[in-house]
Amino acid sequence: MTMTLLEKVKANLILEHDQDDALLRSFITAAVSYAESFQNVPAGTYAASDMPPTTEQAVIMLASHFYESRDGSTGGFFADNVQAGRQVWDTVSGRPHLHLGGTPGPDQHPESQRRSRAGGLPAGWRDLRNP
Repeated sequence: MTMTLLEKVKANLILEHDQDDALLRSFITAAVSYAESFQNVPAGTYAASDMPPTTEQAVIMLASHFYESRDGSTGGFFADNVQAGRQVWDTVSGRPHLHLGGTPGPDQHPESQRRSRAGGLPAGWRDLRNP
């Protein structure tokens, strides 16, 4: 049996009640919208087709973070870390980039990889947090 995205988020959060399902759905919607925006795909893309497993995991983690941080603090996995927002951003933005032939992409260059790990973006990449 295939689990829904809501069921996967609830499993990630270890939630067994249904009282917060509407809230979780709104967080999932926000996380999916963020993923579509970050990946520069049209809004609604993942409503019409399956999302890649890495994107799905990022959505699960981001929706879970939204839920655990809904009171303005952090909890659960991020309880002891004041950089929780940065960790979620790094998780979502650190997804692997594929290059399908031709000239190597900026993500395949060792210098770009070093800069990405250090928090910078390779030349030519746009930081969607600061349009």
